[in-house]
Amino acid sequence: MVLLLVWAGCGHSSEQQARNMNSFHGYLRYSVEASSEDSTDVATFYMFSPRYVELWMNDGFLRMIETGGASRGNILIDRQQQLAYQIDTVHQQVYRGVYSDFEEASDELQAMMPDHYRPALENLQNDTTIAGLHCTEYLVIRSGYTRYGTDTRVWITNDLHVQPQRFDIETDVNRATTPLPLYLGASEGLVVRMQYETDGLMITYDLSAWDSTLTNTDIFTLPEGWDVH
Repeated sequence: MVLLLVWAGCGHSSEQQARNMNSFHGYLRYSVEASSEDSTDVATFYMFSPRYVELWMNDGFLRMIETGGASRGNILIDRQQQLAYQIDTVHQQVYRGVYSDFEEASDELQAMMPDHYRPALENLQNDTTIAGLHCTEYLVIRSGYTRYGTDTRVWITNDLHVQPQRFDIETDVNRATTPLPLYLGASEGLVVRMQYETDGLMITYDLSAWDSTLTNTDIFTLPEGWDVH
């Protein structure tokens, strides 16, 4: 029922689109590291989860390419046309799909589910530099996307202004979501590192590369001549 409510609240009104325009035009790359004393657990994790995720974004489009994992997502979201595409580079096919953007939920729905929209954080007063960005470490006290009782920490910067990218994308051949640090969302700034332990694994997401310029917009175009299903 909760998911149905969220989906129903994710409309695409012009007011919401204006509110959710992304202030960041550029490129982000998140690396995903899993560590454990049991190498089998690590291998199993990477069977399903990507080793890194690359994202290109501007106000009109989002392109996401996952390397590794079961999804192997190569996604293009056209926000203007409200369409999503899965690009299959092996078979040279494109699959049209749907997406939901939880950032577009109504204010009323967000008020009903505050933990799913902004986490409750405790500032640990520990500053560091990650990927050339000044960051502050926070303990996640409560969030709709972290397991209760799990020690989850995030490092947040205000040097880059990137709106949370909270997309669920589904086509006939694929389902993908944007990386957890962007999905978690944080009103204080951009999550550049997220670390938590689950089922004996220590999982770390790191912003390993970024570029605040986006000169090549060809990344937002579909391959010419490929079948679109």
